Amino acid sequence: MLTHDIMAYDDLRIGRLVIPVKFALPAGRSFSLVWAKGRKPTAAANAFRHWIKEEADALDWCGIRE
Repeated sequence: MLTHDIMAYDDLRIGRLVIPVKFALPAGRSFSLVWAKGRKPTAAANAFRHWIKEEADALDWCGIRE
């Protein structure tokens, strides 16, 4: 399976999938949360931004089995 590692994160963590080689290319990907210029984010948008950042920060790539 060829995919972004984040798409297979759970399966990699539990060992259902493995990374067969120690070679990977940086994808250079990023994600942005945006809203209309001049409009302040709502409380819900701020809560989502906080939650998604916590989720991304919690990923433990060191525990992935190779």
